[in-house]
Amino acid sequence: MILGASAAKQFGMNMYFASKLEKILKKIIPLIVSFFVVPFPLLMITIPLAFWVIGPVMNEVSSLLSTAVMAVYNFSPVLGGLVLKNKMKKSGAVTGAIAGIFKSTQYAFGGSGLLGIPCFVNPKGLDSGFYGVILSDIVGLAIAFILTIIVMKKDQKTLETF
Repeated sequence: MILGASAAKQFGMNMYFASKLEKILKKIIPLIVSFFVVPFPLLMITIPLAFWVIGPVMNEVSSLLSTAVMAVYNFSPVLGGLVLKNKMKKSGAVTGAIAGIFKSTQYAFGGSGLLGIPCFVNPKGLDSGFYGVILSDIVGLAIAFILTIIVMKKDQKTLETF
């Protein structure tokens, strides 16, 4: 099973299911004992369902969604951008351009941001794409820092509270 974005969807769906089940249990179990009685059946039902039902179903949903997105994007990156309504911020456009110039490629699924850097290591060894990711991360941090300073200087009251 691939962990990453699909794990977040599974966790969210597990919590949604648990919240609905908790409401049902609180209607059935008397209020005076619900504080310490509700959690036990809630966990005894939710945990097995999370592993045997919700997790596998959400993993399949995530796989189908990623296949559909990649099919649209592989058909036409421009169409993919229009259909998916991809909106870039200033720093995202600059860092994306840097990563593109260096032909950065993600070889594994993993974390995002600085924790995702190892995912860009080519199995054959370090290449220009890996260094492009590092450079784009540094530039992204610098742009975010500079824009934050500019925005904060516009509002001196906010700056003084920090």
